Amino acid sequence: MATRFDTCKDVDLNTREDVCTVQAMQSDKFTDVGDYPCVVFIQKNTNDVTWIKVIGRAVWTTDRIRLNRDLYLVEELIDGVCKVHRDGLESSLLKLQNMGVTIEKGIKVPVKNALSPEDNFFVDQWVGVWTKNVCENYHNLLNGKSLKHLKGKYAGTSAIVVGAGPSLDKNIYELQGINAVIIATDRAYKPLLNAGIVPDYVISVDCHDTLIMEYLDKVDSSAHTLILNSASDYQISKAWKGEILYYNMSHAGMQFCDKVLPFLFPNLMAVANAGCVANTAVIIAKWLGCSRSILVGCDFSYPEKRMSCNMYDWIDGNFKQLAVDEEERFNKRSGKIKKNGIYTYPPFLDYEDTMKVLSKCQDFEVINATEGGIIDSFPMMELKDAKKKYCTKPVGDLTSKI
Repeated sequence: MATRFDTCKDVDLNTREDVCTVQAMQSDKFTDVGDYPCVVFIQKNTNDVTWIKVIGRAVWTTDRIRLNRDLYLVEELIDGVCKVHRDGLESSLLKLQNMGVTIEKGIKVPVKNALSPEDNFFVDQWVGVWTKNVCENYHNLLNGKSLKHLKGKYAGTSAIVVGAGPSLDKNIYELQGINAVIIATDRAYKPLLNAGIVPDYVISVDCHDTLIMEYLDKVDSSAHTLILNSASDYQISKAWKGEILYYNMSHAGMQFCDKVLPFLFPNLMAVANAGCVANTAVIIAKWLGCSRSILVGCDFSYPEKRMSCNMYDWIDGNFKQLAVDEEERFNKRSGKIKKNGIYTYPPFLDYEDTMKVLSKCQDFEVINATEGGIIDSFPMMELKDAKKKYCTKPVGDLTSKI
């Protein structure tokens, strides 16, 4: 997708003489992330705060808007006018410096080496957010537990990687009492708990502010374990009540990942940035020593025009299913394509390709027991059959003593 950055001019909010285009990175989970040309009216900055009025598209709180190559976070909407605040590196790095943390001499943030134009654009979008999250969560990360201590713990077992695709509603109850290590993606956490299934691990990789919180908050997580990207939304660490195991994301050629994160948190192991939380779960299952990953709820698509499984929240002491307008959610997802007659989204095809590469290069078996979706790179079977074939012995009988 072509990227357009136009020069923004300081103008009076009440005039229409000067216009420009901006990029809004929509954080709403049902809307694309990408370029949205907009007409905006800009008021001069005051203490890193800018007031803008956007014509031509809806803008919501927690959207990110790029102005003059700087990234801003939409904080407030007042009568159609947005209050945006600089969401860049400078303020976060200054805060780290004030906390007594100095980045190693010679490291600049960000420095991008040998990255494609697409990767460079990716870094431009996210490095400010990553730095802000690391800064706000610095002491928890510095003193936190590392995922690396679990290497090989579950040798000889199968891992169940649970996504929150629409098909999860078909076979979620087959997971009750299963003899396997259950690794839940963050969005699948509450649906699993609602079904009486406690995952062994929950994984969260996304760095969106607030977006992931609704998947992990409100419930009593004190007896559960979260595996968390060190650059994830810093608010998650505050809300999660149980154990957290941290890791640094790695991305070859991206100095923020190659140099800065290892310098700040040398105790944390690195896990490849593999595009999505399900792929990260497959990598971690291999690290845990599991013999294979069995995919459940990993549709990577929108079968029957549904965006996800049934979603739940903890309300007044009970789980309650959230009422959603499936048609509205589906229609909001622009850029849809079809694979094997099923609606999907181009990045999902990349995620499947990445998983295929991971399975091959790590010599790691993947079984697709999703019972829906577009993944056709791995052997497919129903979950009940996968249980009989691969999940016959209690995990405790196979687990390595560490």
